[in-house]
Amino acid sequence: YYPGIMITDTMFSVDQILGNIPYINHHPVLFTFVLGIFVKLGILLGDINKGICFFTVFQMAIMSSIGVYLVDFLSKKGISKKLLYAVVGFFAINPVIAIHSVSIVKDVLFSGILIILVMQLFDLAESKGELLRDKGFIIKFVTLSFLLAFARNNGFYIVIATFAFVIIFYRSYFKRIIPVFSATVIIIAIIQGPIYT
Repeated sequence: YYPGIMITDTMFSVDQILGNIPYINHHPVLFTFVLGIFVKLGILLGDINKGICFFTVFQMAIMSSIGVYLVDFLSKKGISKKLLYAVVGFFAINPVIAIHSVSIVKDVLFSGILIILVMQLFDLAESKGELLRDKGFIIKFVTLSFLLAFARNNGFYIVIATFAFVIIFYRSYFKRIIPVFSATVIIIAIIQGPIYT
């Protein structure tokens, strides 16, 4: 699949990188920016396809790392070794995941970020909300929320819905989380609204 599987959406991002069309967030600016680093590297090396290939390898490494992180997460939760082997096998031999990892489209990295956020939500539920007292957890949770919102347009709605559910389920932490969640939503809205415009 050298240099990677590209679809129409990806071509719009490449056109934005090359200056053929203006940047619009319909093709997320974050994705286009990261892809642009590799595209410009390819141009410097005399072949844009090399840059696309480097991006594909970069994306494959990230998705593999997320898969390893998920297996490690499950292992720490006490999941049996047989089930862990099944999960590793699922990631290793599933052709959909293999094709997904070499497809240059915003959805790939978005799905990886979403997997990590779901693990954070699991930890939060397991702690019965106690993790909301931990500044490190809040920073990680908000950082993942920013990445999710900027990785795909509908990511912002997922962030809002996630924050709403966390606030509803962990009302006793309302005073602690509402300022952080409100600031996060406002900052994302300002960046994706007036700043991008």
